[in-house]
Amino acid sequence: LPALITLAELAIQQHEPDKAREYLNSVWELAERGPYPLFHADALNLLARLDRAGGDLDAARKSATRAYELSWCSGPPYAYHWGLESARQHLIELGAPVPDLPLFDPAQHPPMPEIII
Repeated sequence: LPALITLAELAIQQHEPDKAREYLNSVWELAERGPYPLFHADALNLLARLDRAGGDLDAARKSATRAYELSWCSGPPYAYHWGLESARQHLIELGAPVPDLPLFDPAQHPPMPEIII
């Protein structure tokens, strides 16, 4: 997955959006089946970038919102910082609301058992 995402980013830099979309289309099923939410978020952020450049702002908002949700994970501090930052920047520039997601609540998770190593 990281290789496909990197190839898509390279295709974007080389002004080959169709090739970038081909690479990204190879990512979706694998990212969901994994699941690999961080790679999925990276790919969605690239898709938002492609959609913005192509003028499909609704699709860009949808991709950026989903990237934000996937990057959130359990909420800070257990979140994918760079995925959140990229998605947030897309949403702000698109004039879309940044999702209001629940913060990490330690009371919702049992503590790790203490063990002697």
